[in-house]
Amino acid sequence: MTYAPRKLGTVKRSLFCACGRRKSDRRSARCWTCAYPDPWTRFLRRVKKTDSCWLWTGRKREGYGRFRLTKALTVSAHRYALEHQLGRGLHRDECGLHRCDTRGCVRVDRRHVYVGSKKQNAIDAAQRTPGPHVKLTPQLVRQIRR
Repeated sequence: MTYAPRKLGTVKRSLFCACGRRKSDRRSARCWTCAYPDPWTRFLRRVKKTDSCWLWTGRKREGYGRFRLTKALTVSAHRYALEHQLGRGLHRDECGLHRCDTRGCVRVDRRHVYVGSKKQNAIDAAQRTPGPHVKLTPQLVRQIRR
């Protein structure tokens, strides 16, 4: 009987995780669900807490954070934080509004992210940002530079 040693670095791995689910590839040790069991823990790993805002450090689109809730579902980070804090999902006509004017902020607080309607969001945006044909006064210039 001859013994043929295996080449170094070659380890035969299963396509299935210990829980029985199929893994995405042979290289990973666990399936996606076992590797990332708690979404809120994963969420907090991507938050940088400062004195005022909690800034999202993960993926962003147009300045707003994007959080991969499951392998197939990506949601807005501030909306996910709001839903987690409230303990319920937001209705179709509800939005997560930023009072702090920082798109990457995910801090659910009366001074940062709060629940509002789409109408409130439009009114709030119109009040906070001047239109394209606004004459800049010295006071407005100082406010913009802050």
